[in-house]
Amino acid sequence: MRVLYALLLAVLLETSAAIPLPAQRSGIVGTVSDTLGTPLQGVLVELSGTDFGAITNRTGEFKLTKVKPGTYTVSMRRVGFLALSLTLDIRNGDSMELDFELTPTQVRLAPIVVREEYSSNKLKRVGFENRLKSSGIAPSRFITRADIEKRNPMVLTHLLERQGGRVRNCIDALVYIDGAPPMITPDNNANGGPFTRNSSIRSAARNENRNNMDYRALEFIPVKEVEGMEIYTSISEIPVEYRPGGNSQVNGKCVILLWTRER
Repeated sequence: MRVLYALLLAVLLETSAAIPLPAQRSGIVGTVSDTLGTPLQGVLVELSGTDFGAITNRTGEFKLTKVKPGTYTVSMRRVGFLALSLTLDIRNGDSMELDFELTPTQVRLAPIVVREEYSSNKLKRVGFENRLKSSGIAPSRFITRADIEKRNPMVLTHLLERQGGRVRNCIDALVYIDGAPPMITPDNNANGGPFTRNSSIRSAARNENRNNMDYRALEFIPVKEVEGMEIYTSISEIPVEYRPGGNSQVNGKCVILLWTRER
């Protein structure tokens, strides 16, 4: 009888050794939300010192399963929220069910300054841009088409009035149109140029003659025809090649080099 019991016990031991043990189910199952309770998607959840990691789904849920029992540091990160780290003791058995909360944070970024530089083939060709860089005159005295469109004046005199300083007193300036001095009317301009073909510019150039001088009143020159303007508040400032010579009537006048738009 005792021999029979011994045989049965041996069979039972061999059978029990062949039965596999249940797989480890230890780990973490949880959700991540913000301080208002809104589930957070895209949170990176990691266990330090391991390859275990997960990213929360649209309901804020994640799973880290089959983790060996032990003590781990759990970290959670997402842009716009303070990172969260805490230490957990993971034991063998069912996964721990935990809920986590991330606090929003404000990230201050360096200000972005957008600088738009206007470039015109004509203004390059006539030396406008070179004079802007080398003349020593305040940049505000060089007005491009972009400046005009930004300020959107009804007439050119309004544009000067908004410039401030001595420029606002240049409404009665001598106006050179495409390099032609005031004494040369558009019909006599040998170089041609857009203003000789434009009736508005042509009539403006003839509109005002003071002391037998062709001053080309700015208020009659169409704003839409202007590509750029150079404003000089004294004869000494104007480039040598554009200085009116030998006429005392121009003393004390501002000089404006006006460049028309190309078609």
